[in-house]
Amino acid sequence: MSKEVDLKSEVSGLRSREMLLRLVEDHGPGLAFLRFERAGLIQSETSDWDVACRDLDESVFLSEKTLGNPLLRVRHQYVEQRYFEWGQLDLLPVFEWNGRSYLEKDRFWERVRDAEDGIPRPCLAHDAVIAWLTGALWGARYNSKYDPLLKSAFEEDRPEMEYVLTQAFGKKLSAGLLLLLENENPGAIVDVVGSLRRSLTWRALFSQGGTAAGRWVSHWMVEFRNHLRPPFPWIAFLGPDGSGKSSVIQGVKDHFRFSRIGIVSVHWRPRVRAGLGGGKGEVVTDPHGIPPRGKILSVAALVLLLIRWWAGLLLRVLHVRATKSMMISDRYYHDLIVDPRHYRYGGPMWLAKWVFRLIPAPAKTIILLTDAETILARKAEVSPDELERQLKEYRNLSEELGAEKADIVNVGSSLEEVVEDACTLVKEALQRSS
Repeated sequence: MSKEVDLKSEVSGLRSREMLLRLVEDHGPGLAFLRFERAGLIQSETSDWDVACRDLDESVFLSEKTLGNPLLRVRHQYVEQRYFEWGQLDLLPVFEWNGRSYLEKDRFWERVRDAEDGIPRPCLAHDAVIAWLTGALWGARYNSKYDPLLKSAFEEDRPEMEYVLTQAFGKKLSAGLLLLLENENPGAIVDVVGSLRRSLTWRALFSQGGTAAGRWVSHWMVEFRNHLRPPFPWIAFLGPDGSGKSSVIQGVKDHFRFSRIGIVSVHWRPRVRAGLGGGKGEVVTDPHGIPPRGKILSVAALVLLLIRWWAGLLLRVLHVRATKSMMISDRYYHDLIVDPRHYRYGGPMWLAKWVFRLIPAPAKTIILLTDAETILARKAEVSPDELERQLKEYRNLSEELGAEKADIVNVGSSLEEVVEDACTLVKEALQRSS
């Protein structure tokens, strides 16, 4: 509980109004906070800061001067996401969808003003349009918490709202969007997302020509790079039954919840059809109770595992890690080398090791170990001799993977200390991913 209180206090201090005003002061006129404490919108301890910036590189430099280095930075053409232990800062240099601009940058900055609280904000119309279109264009979704903001903008700043929507989508679609606001039904924008995207694309091409095409190509080049080398890392936890993997993983999740770094949990291997994580798996009380498969069936199962891993990585994991979440594995394929009987593998170990070289490895494998007596006191599912053998194999695996890819954490101490050690390793992996 004391750790929880300390973390909340640290988050509150770093997210304080004093820190926010320091960030504004360091930037001068180069920042504008979006959807920030206006029209009923409030900032909670888990809210992110969405901040428009005139010059992205300058804002990155100045934000690090004020806030320090982030745990993780993820750059897209339209936003740089910076994740800290206390929260997330999004720096937006442009307002666009897939390289197609829907709000002129110069016009936006001409209407930015400092409010009475000292926080620079865009005009009401621009703030509302950005909130409305971001969800609609990028995800075909709408959040009803923006109802008061859109209503206020429609009533108080309608001419500017109409101008922006007309420039982006043309008179006909603009009139339809304004009618949604007049009827107090902004959520119906999700029904016309396809028309909005097509209109925005064609109008950008006709008005900007090669510039629009270049922005489109540039956008997808950045996204391709992020998918080729995902910025969100893959962290794996290994250890014998009784080492506390589930408790440690939950502790890591709790620690990073303020950071807004997405975490997707995967048990053994990623799934394609069902949820990516595949649930927690069945509770196994006798991992060696069923005899291994024969050699032929074991080799077939190994090939199937290879196919399933690559299918999960290509169809699900790469996109998730490129866009929003790090992946935490509770066991993964290397566990078969340590405990083949658990997976009913009866084939040659050299073949398993060769096959596993064909699958990408985690950025960091955290192996949870302590002495056999402590583990057996927690969960006695295998014999003492078998457990000693597994502990030796886990240490051998750590040496084979190398210090950069694997670390052993002693789980003989308190859960809080173990989680703290694991979080330190996760932070290192996050910063290397940046």
